[in-house]
Amino acid sequence: MWKFLQPGRTKARAFTEQRAPQSDSDFLASCNIGDCPLATKAALGVRQAVAATGKIDPSFIRASDDWPGSLEALPTWDSLSLFTLGLELERVLGSRLPEGLVLDAFEKDGRVVVGVLVVDVFRFLQTTDDWD
Repeated sequence: MWKFLQPGRTKARAFTEQRAPQSDSDFLASCNIGDCPLATKAALGVRQAVAATGKIDPSFIRASDDWPGSLEALPTWDSLSLFTLGLELERVLGSRLPEGLVLDAFEKDGRVVVGVLVVDVFRFLQTTDDWD
């Protein structure tokens, strides 16, 4: 295997070895946004996008994870491009997001918290018919 690929895999493995997988139902409950289909789509979509950006399985992402913070331990999150996360969210959700949705989440208090981003995405999806 090429050596330049190994640091990312090592970081991802170290991150996942520190925690047990969390079920989707436990993740949804920790987001506190209800259990309607739209809330589920928003929460699991954000979880999947954050995990894909960090190159790990979504079951290792928690609503309390943040950047800067716990997500810095993952590959690509140490030099996070919020634009890249936004594109991944759009890909996962199959819907265009408003300009700045992810950046606005960051600017609230200088960090991105997964659970806060879930709420923001859920609120946006509630305003559009372009989510199914």
